Amino acid sequence: RVLNALEDGKGVELLLEKIRTTKDNNEFLREIGKAPSPGG
Repeated sequence: RVLNALEDGKGVELLLEKIRTTKDNNEFLREIGKAPSPGG
């Protein structure tokens, strides 16, 4: 949902950044959940 709300390139950039900087899946999901969404 977070990635769908972002422009195509921005969503991919956010995804790759979070994959690189998180230690495990739980941390990744928490960080993605905190990502700002447009208009919010």
